[in-house]
Amino acid sequence: MSDTIATYEQTLDRYELLQRLADPDEAIDSIFDNNGVKASVGVITSFVGTTNYMSLNDLLNLQSEGYDIVSHTKTHSANIFNGAVVDLSTVPDTSIDTEFRESQQWMIANGLKGYDTLIYPWGNYGSQTVRYKSIARKYYKYALNAFGNQNTTPVDNMYMNRYYLNASQDFTTVLKPLIDACVASKGWMVFYTHSQENVVNAAYMKTLS
Repeated sequence: MSDTIATYEQTLDRYELLQRLADPDEAIDSIFDNNGVKASVGVITSFVGTTNYMSLNDLLNLQSEGYDIVSHTKTHSANIFNGAVVDLSTVPDTSIDTEFRESQQWMIANGLKGYDTLIYPWGNYGSQTVRYKSIARKYYKYALNAFGNQNTTPVDNMYMNRYYLNASQDFTTVLKPLIDACVASKGWMVFYTHSQENVVNAAYMKTLS
């Protein structure tokens, strides 16, 4: 992955935090480009081009501007990845393998260069973590979990930590201390957001920018 300070995921709609505020282009320009950074977009490949999702052309345009387009599996199936929905120990290896393999194949076939990086759906696979990681390792060089704080050496490149941003967090009292602690320990953090609402707190995003 290139130097990235934020990760966001392509999910239910076009109201992506850190991607869009009122204008779909202004958000990227003002928050990322104007600060000299790029984000990584986790793509559910079977959703690309469907209603309310980015098209392949959208993704290729972002890639051409320096954004990393990475895998977020083929279907993001709760019956394969969400331990609150299914007993993960009962999920067949073949089902997990298909999600990872076919997502990567689609990305390669369509010219998306971040095909060696995976963002796990939900993450936090408990007793099944080793199994999910071993299958992912067949296809990917890097994989990111959905939980955790900073990453310090030695880093598990198949289960890296991410920290979730949301509008309830105050930058000065919550986020800045985390960043300062990370710098002090010579670690690094991956921040991510996930569209779960069709509204964006513009004032909060301005604070982050």
